[in-house]
Parts: sequence; C-alpha cells; structure tokens
Amino acid sequence: MTSAADSLTLTFNNIRALADSINALNLRVNNIASSKNEFTLEDGYFISQILSALVLIGYAIYTAKTYGQIREQTGVITRQSNLLAEQTKQIIAQTDHLTSPRLTFEFEKYNDIQDIKSKHISTDVLDNQIAHSEQIFLKSKKSLQPLFTNILENVFQTGIYAVRIYNHGNGAVKKINFALKVTIENSQEVLSAYTLSPLDESAVDFCIKKQLQSQKYFIVPLINIGAFPKYKLEITGEYFDIGEKQYIIQSEMVEGENSYLLIPPAQA
Repeated sequence: MTSAADSLTLTFNNIRALADSINALNLRVNNIASSKNEFTLEDGYFISQILSALVLIGYAIYTAKTYGQIREQTGVITRQSNLLAEQTKQIIAQTDHLTSPRLTFEFEKYNDIQDIKSKHISTDVLDNQIAHSEQIFLKSKKSLQPLFTNILENVFQTGIYAVRIYNHGNGAVKKINFALKVTIENSQEVLSAYTLSPLDESAVDFCIKKQLQSQKYFIVPLINIGAFPKYKLEITGEYFDIGEKQYIIQSEMVEGENSYLLIPPAQA
C-alpha cells in the first residue's frame, strides 16, 4: 500500500514529467499549426501521459489528505484514552481507602504474659509469638546475672514489651510480616567494672497468619526486656490484605532502660 510520503514523491516526479510532456506537446502543437498537419498517435501518447500524471497527482493529494485525517483522529483517540486512564487511576486512588486496611503498631509494656491477658480479656493475645525472641533475652541474662548476684531471679523475668496491632481501615488483613530489631547497650559504669560487649544488636522475624478485621486489634508479646540495661526496639515490615495487596509498615521504635542493671553492685 502506497504511503502518504511515497504518494507525495510520486506527485513531484509526475509534476516534472507532466511539465516536460506539456512543453513537448506545446512544441508539437506549434509545429502542427505551422505545418497545418493533423495530430498523430505520438501526439495522443503525449496527451495520455498528461492525463495519467493528472490522475496520479489527484490520487496523491487525496491519499495525503486522508492519511492526515487518520493520523489526526488517531491522535485524538490516543489523547482521550490517556485521559481516561488517568481519570480511572485517580478514582481508584480516591476510593482505595474505602476497602483497604490500615494498621498501626503501638508498643506497650507489661509485667508478664498474665498481666497482658488480664488487661485484654476479650482480645486475642498471641502469646506464642514471644518464643521467637527468647534466645536474645537468655543471652543477655546469661552474661549479666552472674555479675548482678544481688538481683533476684524474678526481677530478670519481669518486663515484657508487646505491640498492639490495630486495624483502622475498612478491609481485613490476611498476613503480617515484621522484623523486630533489638539493640542492647551496657552502661559506662558497668563496662568500667566488667569485661562486656558495649553494644549488642539482634533481629528476629515474626509472621502472623491470622486475619485482623476492620476496627479490631490483637496483642503480640514481643520480648522480655528484664535483662537489658539499655535497649531500643524497632519494628519494620509489611502486611497483606485479602487480595494479597502489600502495605509497608512504617518504622516504629521505643527505647528504655532498667536502672538496676546500670550500676555494678560494688558501686551501688
């Protein structure tokens, strides 16, 4: 199929050929007029060339015009499609909150698991999750308990941080994955008296495959902090709705200390 550009090229070439034919025909007519001869087959051939060139010129002009109209209409359709896609995207963004979950993560401190359950009788307490961080607690306790012989066993066992996960959105949550980063720091007084690591960092992963409905919450016990002199806890992660759409958890952090582990017994 001849394109508009090809048609225009044909037009220019045929215009030149047409001009040459007209000049030749004009010369022939003058010769005939001067010699009073009649038109020959050669004269007819010249005329047919002129007519063919005129037809081709007309076809090229028509093709170029039609191509331009098609291109213009295609541009209009493309612009309208892009506009519709953008409007659809805006509508989805504006109405997304109507069906999406929105979780908040709030750190809360308790004495122990029983303390948590007594304060949240009608709420799910996922107390089995604290087992993930038990090794971090035991490691710190093992390094400090021999040094702080004046501290009773139950003191090391007192103090649990949990996180309240609340769904403020309008859709249910299917799964929650988050990491708990734990930073434990010894005081300068303890470091000057004992050979200990000044800083210890650990991380533990939690995966909660339990649906959390809209306007509901549950409590997740995270870690026992009774054996941490100074500590910082940080949560990062993601959660998924029923349709497997991913949402990022904004970093949540809490810091604290246990004063009974900041000063060595000899200096107390």
